[in-house]
Amino acid sequence: MARLSVVVPVYRVERYLDKCVESILAQDLRDMEVILVDDGSPDGCPALCDAWAARDARVKVIHQQNAGSVMARRAGLLAASGAYVSFADGDDWLARELYAPMLALAEEHRADVVISGYLQGDEARQAARGNAVESGVYRGEALAGLRARALFSGRYYEPGIVPALWNKLIRRELLVSLGDLVHPSVRMGDDAAVSYPLIRAAKCVVVDNDLRAYVYRETAGSLSRSPDGRYFERLHRLIEGLEKNLMDDAAMLDGLNYYVLFVLEVGFGQLIGAGGNPMATRSAIAEQIDRFGLRSRLAAIDDAAVGRRVMRRVRLLARGAAGRYMIARAFDMVRDKLGR
Repeated sequence: MARLSVVVPVYRVERYLDKCVESILAQDLRDMEVILVDDGSPDGCPALCDAWAARDARVKVIHQQNAGSVMARRAGLLAASGAYVSFADGDDWLARELYAPMLALAEEHRADVVISGYLQGDEARQAARGNAVESGVYRGEALAGLRARALFSGRYYEPGIVPALWNKLIRRELLVSLGDLVHPSVRMGDDAAVSYPLIRAAKCVVVDNDLRAYVYRETAGSLSRSPDGRYFERLHRLIEGLEKNLMDDAAMLDGLNYYVLFVLEVGFGQLIGAGGNPMATRSAIAEQIDRFGLRSRLAAIDDAAVGRRVMRRVRLLARGAAGRYMIARAFDMVRDKLGR
């Protein structure tokens, strides 16, 4: 059994895949397997995956019909044999040693989850990023405090723990035991649907924000910027899953209210930015206010935590004033673009 399995979902990343895989295999860790899951990619990725498997015995390849990132990760996890598992996106890469120091922390503290910082940018320039929670070893009461800040740090909108799976090393048995945590149709938030229930179930979590080796490449087509006609349908499934999997932790459910407001505002911004019929947009926003029980969620939100601009919009949503909300949201979107 390998010490570590790294699962890489592969879809339309032909331009970046070689760099990603090469950087993983260059890690100072021989007792590792890399599982490339070709999710029916229509480009040259399937052949690249097979070429890597022929070149390095540590590489395994799964070819499947396109089913989305959720199912690709699931297929990789079920094929993994490592004591720990991590995930990487096929267009990202590792700038330096990551997995060996993360494994050392996991084994030293018998941790269920190790969380690192990361870098964000491209080959020319990268910015250091981390989690809002402090570095440390979390057990018992300290872990309860970590969970309370996991979804919302206290500053809108900033999670205490970055929801991404690619900056986490996870005890494989724990992750497998949690079963299917997310609906296959979920796109935005599919990492969060796994990360936060995982933290709820963990007995020991280690955070090292100074360990920054994973480079997250934010592309122009990121989901937070791309209109999606099924956004709210998928979001509803995501939130239903999170509520179910966090139902025994009141503090995490409280943080979920801020997360719901944030992702709904992302969707509302897409609707407004699309420039469709204003009456139809207003009707769609009013429908989602009711669908997500937003009024009751907003009643639990701390005004001081979200700030004056957001709170002005929140009050309009709480009153069901979708039309006035559209005006305020559009105005704030312009201000954000202008940096004001």
